[in-house]
Amino acid sequence: MRYYFIRRLLLAIPGLMALALFSFWLTLNMPGDPVLTALNQEGTRLGEDPFNGPVHYTAKWKELHLNHPVFYFSLLRGDEVDSLFDVPFASDKAWVSNLSSKSGLPEKVMQFYRNLSALEYELFQQESDSTRNALLTGLRNLRDEPISQLNPQLIFLQNTFNYPALGALRFPGEDSWDKTRVYVPQLVWYGSDNLFHHWLVGIILGNWGNSYRDGRPVLDKLPEAMKWTVLVNGLSLILAFGVSIPAGVYAARRYGSLRERSLNAIWFVLYSLPSFWVATLLILFFSSGLVLDILPAGGISDIRSSEAWPWYRRLLDISRHLILPTFAYAYGSFAYLSGQIRNSMIENLQSDFVRTGRAKGLSESVLAWKHAFRNSLLPLITISGQILPGLIGGSVILETIFSIPGMGLLAWQALNYRDYPLMIALFMLSGLLTLVGLLLSDMLYPLADPRIRFDTNESGR
Repeated sequence: MRYYFIRRLLLAIPGLMALALFSFWLTLNMPGDPVLTALNQEGTRLGEDPFNGPVHYTAKWKELHLNHPVFYFSLLRGDEVDSLFDVPFASDKAWVSNLSSKSGLPEKVMQFYRNLSALEYELFQQESDSTRNALLTGLRNLRDEPISQLNPQLIFLQNTFNYPALGALRFPGEDSWDKTRVYVPQLVWYGSDNLFHHWLVGIILGNWGNSYRDGRPVLDKLPEAMKWTVLVNGLSLILAFGVSIPAGVYAARRYGSLRERSLNAIWFVLYSLPSFWVATLLILFFSSGLVLDILPAGGISDIRSSEAWPWYRRLLDISRHLILPTFAYAYGSFAYLSGQIRNSMIENLQSDFVRTGRAKGLSESVLAWKHAFRNSLLPLITISGQILPGLIGGSVILETIFSIPGMGLLAWQALNYRDYPLMIALFMLSGLLTLVGLLLSDMLYPLADPRIRFDTNESGR
């Protein structure tokens, strides 16, 4: 079987690479501007400083290492700018692309843009006055001018402000435009100095970036949230299996009876109830004082909790806080898990080996639990492998309702604040756990049923 798992591990490498590519693509195409998000979290409002705002934006853009090519290569038309990644603003990217497509001179267009940006930065560094601000406004308004009016407008600014550097700033004349390059594609190779390469190397080396929200390393924030999600989901999983396994076996042994149909009806009702509605009812019934006030409504510990408390008091306090969320997590699984066990048990209780056991005089309990149940474990193993990502991923709705600082709440905060490094880390972690869960399921199958062999050599022995 070891050869099978070696093959599975090797096959997981392309899967992880595809996951990394998709995660990176998803990050780039998320709505919002990561630079503006990071600046807003720092308290910098570009609109409050309209003339120096582009300087702050460009500095943060470089700090986030966004001034690199996206991938190792790109396939561009002959009129497309191959260094468009060096333009910080989305509006400027569109402007440069438009100039390049109309003139067919991507290299000269990019040089014109760099000269214009250098001139604007030179003005940004000077002391603010009415003349400097008017000239900056005129240079920015060039983005709205038709391509044929760029040079006349530059000459007008030169005559108006008599600024020496304006004399050398000119756009190529129409007589030098090259229309033959428009539809000729070209492959541009950027090498390893690109966003994806740096991001992937950082992921492999354990550098998942810093949160845009508070600047903390992502790998420092994940364990803090994960411990509470694992605790709550682990307890709910124990509760779900502890209730569902006996209920499924009981329903299978009494298949067709009134008790079995009544139990199925109860599970169906519980499965139909939305989790957020049940969580709200639990809080109203047990915590609001309208009916009872015996359990905390949310959080993970009392506000008066102290490290000076003995361990058993802290444990009791945390346990009281986790009772309601544990049930809210678990109740929806009762119907699904017990149904899987019931269906599998019904099939196995009708098998030849069970009839042979009855003929030998074995009790129904022994036949159900010792013989039929072991052969019914395969669906549970499959489900357990699928549960692993959810065990770590948490529930956004329930963790928000119960104020549990777990992975679900962390994911919601990351989405709400456009915290891209944290969002992509959560996405990658979920995909990785899915692959691990599937591999663990394959490893457990032979333990539950020794007849299962993955290697042809072993099965032929």
